[in-house]
Amino acid sequence: MDRRSKGYLMVAAAIALVAVGVAVWALFFRDPSPAPAPDIAPPVEDNALPTGEDDGDKLPQAQGGGAVNITYSDQVAVCLETRTVSIRFANPARSNQSMVVRLVLGELVAAESGTLPPGSALESLPLLADVTLPAGEYAGAFHVLFYDSQDGGRAGVSTKLPVSVTVA
Repeated sequence: MDRRSKGYLMVAAAIALVAVGVAVWALFFRDPSPAPAPDIAPPVEDNALPTGEDDGDKLPQAQGGGAVNITYSDQVAVCLETRTVSIRFANPARSNQSMVVRLVLGELVAAESGTLPPGSALESLPLLADVTLPAGEYAGAFHVLFYDSQDGGRAGVSTKLPVSVTVA
């Protein structure tokens, strides 16, 4: 084997070693991405409260489309002692879509609601069991997933609403 062949062999071995290292990192050490949204709406949220408003008027919507109205506070508080997330989030009765709300910090889903049908609101959610957060201030987001109120099928859109999260 000549010197040039040995050089090619060394480069190929280095590339293979890097590929194995990347594969091991991706499989065992990388943080998983947030869980994908279910295709069918989950059960109605246990903590859902009625908004107390229903004038019977729904937002106008195009055929096959939806229309939503969201009311929320951009301040979220997490109590580590009780493992609860205090939020203000409402799906007013005028909406034509049900919603699922996720509290996301970076790539971490910290809390997730069940389905919030039109005319329901949330004031608290449990912190997910596997979530550990140090006390402090965080930039987060409500990731809102939309579902058809009639058949429970997932809508093709979602939205993210920025929130400030205080963990104490």
